[in-house]
Amino acid sequence: MQTYTSLSDKNNMFAIFPNGVREYEDIGKHHSTIRLTLFRTYGRLGKADLLYRPGRASGDATVATLAAELKKVLSFDFGVYITDCDFEKANVTNVAKEFKTGLQVFEYAEFLNGRLIFPFNVVKRKLPEEYSLFETKGEFTTSTVKKAEERKGYVIRLYNASFKEKEDELKFNKAPNKVELVDLKEEPLKKLEVVNNTVKLPKLTHDKIVSIYYEY
Repeated sequence: MQTYTSLSDKNNMFAIFPNGVREYEDIGKHHSTIRLTLFRTYGRLGKADLLYRPGRASGDATVATLAAELKKVLSFDFGVYITDCDFEKANVTNVAKEFKTGLQVFEYAEFLNGRLIFPFNVVKRKLPEEYSLFETKGEFTTSTVKKAEERKGYVIRLYNASFKEKEDELKFNKAPNKVELVDLKEEPLKKLEVVNNTVKLPKLTHDKIVSIYYEY
């Protein structure tokens, strides 16, 4: 697991969003209990009998690393998401994406963050408190927004985490001059029409991705 793991039926859904080790196991009757690894360590460096590297130690199995066991009080945090609907209606992937995406803020450089800079240098607020570059209907999950490698525009990559075939759209805050469907090399596949700042995305089946290039 990278972002979440979940259990669900037609009436309930339970998901865990880890902030540490991405290791879990479904146990119990009908595999209805999630066992989440919070911390894992070893008392020796390496292992001499690895199946995929027979005869070669991964490190040195003779070296004890007792200090690495960290036998002390530790604290961990993770997210839990519970709903009274099934996995599809719970929109788990987008909720997990929001939980895992940190808040991006603007701040002065560290050497300017003294106790006198703010009382004596009042900063005029020129930017809006909220701004959205684009939005979707929430059917797909946004994976990446990045600067294009070879061109001046940007690339938005989305994927369908649902088990059903779905379609979505991109609604831009400002209408771009060019929008294209591109491959993973960011090479053009097809020009997309912009209507009312909105571009319809192609239908995607489970775990399929789509990459969109746009520029102003």
